Amino acid sequence: MIDRYLDRQKDARTFSKYETWYLVFLTVFGAIIRIYYHYDRPFISDEVGTLIYMGKSNAYLLTHFESWLTMNYFILLEKLMAFLGGDHRISLIC
Repeated sequence: MIDRYLDRQKDARTFSKYETWYLVFLTVFGAIIRIYYHYDRPFISDEVGTLIYMGKSNAYLLTHFESWLTMNYFILLEKLMAFLGGDHRISLIC
């Protein structure tokens, strides 16, 4: 049953050679724009800072404030979740 459905879908819509090249061009052009935009920019995501500071002591987290260290209690909570969960980086998702 699924085979018949897939066979019917193959002929339902095929792109012409012009459309295929147009889609490839758009994809490559979009990638170039994104690479150019993000080239030489620092990666300053919260998760990176959290991973960096999860290795610091609790006293350090509560007494220092830096660019990534603005949510000290959140990082302490993440450290607790990582401790309870076996120090998996998946705890950042929870």
